[in-house]
Amino acid sequence: MMPRLFVFAYPEEAAPYIHRFSPKHLFQIKNIQCLYSESHRCYLLITGSGSIHMSVALTIFFERFSHLKNDIVCFNIGIAGSYKRPLHHIFYASKISNYHNEKTFYPDIFIQYSLAELISIEFPADEKIMLAYPDAMFDMEGFAFANTLKFFVHNHQIHCIKFISDNNGIIQDMDNTISAYHCKTDEVLTLSENITHTIHTFFHSLSKDSENKNNFAEIDNITNTLPLTQSQKHQLKKAALFFLKKHLLSELNNVLSLYPLHSALSKREKKQALQNILKTLYHV
Repeated sequence: MMPRLFVFAYPEEAAPYIHRFSPKHLFQIKNIQCLYSESHRCYLLITGSGSIHMSVALTIFFERFSHLKNDIVCFNIGIAGSYKRPLHHIFYASKISNYHNEKTFYPDIFIQYSLAELISIEFPADEKIMLAYPDAMFDMEGFAFANTLKFFVHNHQIHCIKFISDNNGIIQDMDNTISAYHCKTDEVLTLSENITHTIHTFFHSLSKDSENKNNFAEIDNITNTLPLTQSQKHQLKKAALFFLKKHLLSELNNVLSLYPLHSALSKREKKQALQNILKTLYHV
């Protein structure tokens, strides 16, 4: 199993995972704590609340453990509010947005699970804000998590898993919410293990597979003609390789034809078309 990094804003969010893994302390800088379980190959990083603390903590971590950049799978785990999503359920973020500047990050999603957009905001979202995006989740750190990690790891190593704590910005019963959050530990760990296993199987074995080398060339020919950024082309190439493990090249072309990408589309339209293609290729 590849190593995993579990990132939490609050010690209370990390508590059930610390209890499960019994990790040893690696370092602490003010509110930032880093722990490691050798038997589970899991790092636990507690950052403190807010985007700045998240960015600082991740930067410190990868400055100290730069050798992990190509292998570790990173998960931001914690609570989030949502107007419509059911309380005490787990959702896997398929899109991560900044509420204030509308910048977005699209993770590589390649397993079937309950998906939702995650919107990060610099203060706790109230019911009025949630109502404007009723299907989304709201937190304070998710976008900073993804946006900072882009400088250290690849997209397929960045994932957010959230527990719905409230539907209006107010946690009605804190003890009950914490208890329910703890009860979801196994579900979150199973999801993280499935994601990590899929990454290991489909991405870290690519260079050893002669069939994949042929697919690389075919996919390059396709993606190089599309009006996408280099980052977007990289996302599409990985999704296409995943798809071609079980499907024919002609089927890949059929998927691309469903959501045509051409230069006349606006930037937002291209992003949406690409996201639809990625979801189809990853079977979600």
